Amino acid sequence: MSGPAADAPGLAFERASIGRDGRVLLAKVTFRVDRGELVAVLGKNGIGKSTLLATALGDELPLAGQVTLHGRAPAAWSPRQRALHIALLSDAEPLAYDLPVAAVLELGRFAHVGLLGRLAPRDHAAVARAAAIAQVTALLERGINELSAGERQRVLLARALAQEPELVLLDEPTAHLDPARQVAVMALLRAEVARGAIGVLAVLHDPNLAARFADRIVLLGDGGVLAQGAPASVLDAPRLEATYGVPFRCAAAADGSHWWFADPPR
Repeated sequence: MSGPAADAPGLAFERASIGRDGRVLLAKVTFRVDRGELVAVLGKNGIGKSTLLATALGDELPLAGQVTLHGRAPAAWSPRQRALHIALLSDAEPLAYDLPVAAVLELGRFAHVGLLGRLAPRDHAAVARAAAIAQVTALLERGINELSAGERQRVLLARALAQEPELVLLDEPTAHLDPARQVAVMALLRAEVARGAIGVLAVLHDPNLAARFADRIVLLGDGGVLAQGAPASVLDAPRLEATYGVPFRCAAAADGSHWWFADPPR
């Protein structure tokens, strides 16, 4: 297999129709994600955000247009080859076995060592670093099914980081987390992006987290992309109402930042 084209983006949607079972959820989606940037996707429940991530991963095929990973359809890469480039953290992922957290993180090294391969010092170092970044080192000896939902979410994030991909796909990475942990998780992702270690495509519900941490926002409405660009150019009350079906109001903070609040009719 030839290597990725040098000028091809890490992940690119080009007029892609996203859907399942022949039903289009999102039409003519066009955007890209590269290492060194965090792109947030906002949209209401059921609009197709998780299907968009599944298409990026190659588990679903675009119904029209194309989705490429370094110029190739994600499904054209073998699972192991894909895993060297892209990782997914899904809130819905089942974990049937009560593995120790350390073993769950080690699963992130599959692409590097193979199914039956032994972990080398470099692999153990990657696991330890990922655990430290996600602040789960104290949990390594515990069983994954003993953890709270928030702890489990951070463990799965650590596993994705242990994989050492260039792109991380996140489906509600702050689900089950209290506000302090939400900010901490987004800050650690922002730090990894800032140092050029990864690119991130994150499905979020909170426009304030997206505004604070994302380089760009892709705002989804019924049937496609409503707007995309820098947070300040995308987020406004009419667009957020069109996205979520409820009025929004904006509050300005002393530092000049803006905070968005759903404001349903009383």
